Amino acid sequence: MPNWAQTSHSPHSGEQSIARQLNRRFGWLSVLALLVMLFALFTAMTSTLFFSQRLLLVTLGESARTFDAFLGTVLGDLRATADAVAHSDNAGRVLRDALSRTPPIFSLTLVNLEGEIIVQRRRVGMPETAPLQERPWIRLTQNAQLYVSEVDITRFGVPFVDIALPVRDANGQHAADLIAELDLSALQDLVAGVRVQEYGYAYVLNERGELVAYRDLSVLRQGKTITALTGRSLEDILHLGTFLIAAGLNGDFAISAGLRLQSLPWVVVMEVPTWRALQPYMPLIFIYAALFGIGIALVIDGICFVRRFISLPLRTLREDVNQLQRGNMQHRADLSRFRYDEIGLLAETLNGMAERVETRTKELIAAHRLAQESTRLKSEFLAVMSHELRTPLNALIGYSGVLLDGMAGKLDAETRSMVERIDSNGHRLLALINNVLDIAKIESGRMTLVEQAVSPVSLLQLWRADVALLAQKKNLNLRMELDPALPETIYADKERLTQIVSNLLSNAVKFTEKGEIRLRWFASDEEQVICVSDSGIGIPAHALDYIFEAFRQLDSSTRRAYGGTGLGLAIVRNLCHLMGGSVQVKSTLGQGSTFTVRLPLKRTAAASNAVLSA
Repeated sequence: MPNWAQTSHSPHSGEQSIARQLNRRFGWLSVLALLVMLFALFTAMTSTLFFSQRLLLVTLGESARTFDAFLGTVLGDLRATADAVAHSDNAGRVLRDALSRTPPIFSLTLVNLEGEIIVQRRRVGMPETAPLQERPWIRLTQNAQLYVSEVDITRFGVPFVDIALPVRDANGQHAADLIAELDLSALQDLVAGVRVQEYGYAYVLNERGELVAYRDLSVLRQGKTITALTGRSLEDILHLGTFLIAAGLNGDFAISAGLRLQSLPWVVVMEVPTWRALQPYMPLIFIYAALFGIGIALVIDGICFVRRFISLPLRTLREDVNQLQRGNMQHRADLSRFRYDEIGLLAETLNGMAERVETRTKELIAAHRLAQESTRLKSEFLAVMSHELRTPLNALIGYSGVLLDGMAGKLDAETRSMVERIDSNGHRLLALINNVLDIAKIESGRMTLVEQAVSPVSLLQLWRADVALLAQKKNLNLRMELDPALPETIYADKERLTQIVSNLLSNAVKFTEKGEIRLRWFASDEEQVICVSDSGIGIPAHALDYIFEAFRQLDSSTRRAYGGTGLGLAIVRNLCHLMGGSVQVKSTLGQGSTFTVRLPLKRTAAASNAVLSA
């Protein structure tokens, strides 16, 4: 029966499931499609946000110029008032004129360097005359710098800041300070009137990050910094350039941008809620989101389809094939587990193929049994015939020996020659019958090995004695070498080992006309190697494939130059296999051949140091 398992492939031998490839490819294509939709959605959202950013930046620049113009006018009038006070004999009138010119200024106070009020003018209420206890502006005004206080919203419910600037006399010396209470209601109105994309808003921060102006006064009244309100610092807003998406004052994520004013060390910040910026494009975003959801659903449906109608049927079909590979020829695919599609047709075809294979297998098994029986009968026939032939042949050889020994009387020369020829051909025929009998025993499995302790030195001497006379007749040099690494004694079947070597040596002498015959016997790892080489005619390359077959010779014609039956090398090969070894040949036409026998080495004693060379 054929060994189907030997022809099957391992699941780990590199094969890839078609279903797995389909799942992988479909999955990658689906992921790619989803990524394309995500990229389109991201591009649309990003484009919208950048458009909002550009619009925000334009509005921010315009608002900053408006705020700078307002504050610049107030500061310019304050500086002109400070110069007028320094050159006027009536400071009160100068301050009163300044109040009338600049409505955002609520009061003006002229203070000397000791903190005493020289003159004060207010829009509402009586002027103060008591010396000022705190003068936080004095250090800046002494350095000719402008002082701007924190925002105060507790006076009249509107934001105020104090601005102090130095007043210098005719000699340019710091003589007094001019302090103005600036009402930021006008700035508050300007800030509250800023709109970006309808929902954007603006606010102003001082250098400490405190709100100066914002549309919601309740947030101003909290007196918190921008860090406390949003988690961002003023440096973060300005450091990130002009674009930032972060938490805004209203608690939503917003697009933010900040820009420093030129007139005061304040920063104008504008924000547009992100969801408001995206609102005009929300239908498109919803469409992309819906397409994304549909894509996800299609991917899941496709994977389920591939798994249900491709992966599982292919896996089932593969299990059916594995059953057949393991030799279960009676197994058939259950067609009810398949749909009537390509895979179902393939399963039906597999069943038909399995039926044909089962039929052919039964035929092969029957033919194999018949061949085995024929081989057995042939071997028995050869054994019986060899035995029957050896009985009269031994008698013939025995009587010819009696005649040659003169036991029946002296023979004349002509008669002796005839009897010698009878004896020689009888021995030759006996050797042929013995070879046929050995082949028959090996093929029928009746040949057994009888291992015993033998001496390699003794065996080598025996082999030399058997072949020395033949080599001497053809004037051939015979060399035999024994490896010192071989043990003094080994376990082996002496008769069969001698039969192997004798066949090889006989062939070497037969096919060598001049030169030498060399035998080397050495140990290699856990095996013994016997090499028989000659300088004979060699073997053609095409003949190396069949010289070990029974009854095969290089020249099979009736006029061949060398005799023999072609059983010697077949016996050598079969005996080597029986002993757990092998035989190989290397040959060059016209230069000679080398036969190498490898057999297991079964040690019984230490290695011999003897080297025998002849």
